[in-house]
Amino acid sequence: MSSILIAMIISMLLLALIVINILQAETYIVFIIFLISFLVSFIAIRFILFRHLDRRFKIIYKLINRSDKSQLTRVNDKFGENLTFDIAENDVEEWLSQKNEEQLALMKQEEYRREYIGNVSHELKTPIFNIQGFIQTLLQGGINDDEVNIKFLQRALNNAERLQTIVEDLDTISHIESGKPEKDFVPIDLQHLSLDVFEDLSQKAKLKNIKLIFKSEEGISRKVWGDTAMIRQVITNLVQNAIKYGKEDGFVKIRIYEVADKMLIEIADNGIGIPEESLPKLFERFYRVDKGRSREMGGSGLGLSIVKHILEHHNQTIQVRSTKEEGSVFSFTLDLVKNE
Repeated sequence: MSSILIAMIISMLLLALIVINILQAETYIVFIIFLISFLVSFIAIRFILFRHLDRRFKIIYKLINRSDKSQLTRVNDKFGENLTFDIAENDVEEWLSQKNEEQLALMKQEEYRREYIGNVSHELKTPIFNIQGFIQTLLQGGINDDEVNIKFLQRALNNAERLQTIVEDLDTISHIESGKPEKDFVPIDLQHLSLDVFEDLSQKAKLKNIKLIFKSEEGISRKVWGDTAMIRQVITNLVQNAIKYGKEDGFVKIRIYEVADKMLIEIADNGIGIPEESLPKLFERFYRVDKGRSREMGGSGLGLSIVKHILEHHNQTIQVRSTKEEGSVFSFTLDLVKNE
């Protein structure tokens, strides 16, 4: 770099002297010509040299401002600068890409946090306001009306129970996500567990004359590995939803199949079905296909999200297929117990 600079300055001086000898100029003219020559040479050097190095200086600047400078690879290049710019450039690009990904992840987390808090607030607000309204009506004289007081007390109790359900479901999801529950899996008899769930929900099914059916292939063990309480909750949530959104005189059917070293469990109904556009969001917290109708029927809006979290805790996934007005099928797998 220094040799190029000296050569260009000497060239400009020689050019200036030639012009002076030809023109026989005065001293001040000599100075002006020399100054112009120097400026021209400076501009030329800046354009040729710094244009070539500008990108590399920017890379070095970014590297200097990095928190982890120990990653720099130092070797001698042709300029003797002790930096391999190609390696440094790749390093910077990788670091910038990582930072961009981290920033996007933080933005998504913040968006998720705001949405989550908004959903929780909305879900809690509805039963609280309902309870307040019923109690205020009773305090304003409704307590003395035998027809009103029992009805409003019952409605207040229903909303209090809904509030309790929301809080308990939130606690369940938080407990699973925190990683606190240990994987203390035991063999579970799916037929026995499914029939127990049917017994618990039989009264709700009778109100709509819905048949509860269990079917399995002949000769299979019907036993899987899992946390009994959690798998009971999975089956309960899915069957309960099937009854809630089922048609009068319909059915809810649990079918199990042995597939390699897994047990495939399907919970099917012939209910109202789920719109195709709602399927990708179905397991999100507080997502409701029909918000108004879902709240009228009760529930926390967290049932399917809990199902998804429990199955992920078991290293499994859940799938759903549905046709509007024809019904839905939820299917998931569990590890099969062998030689039992």
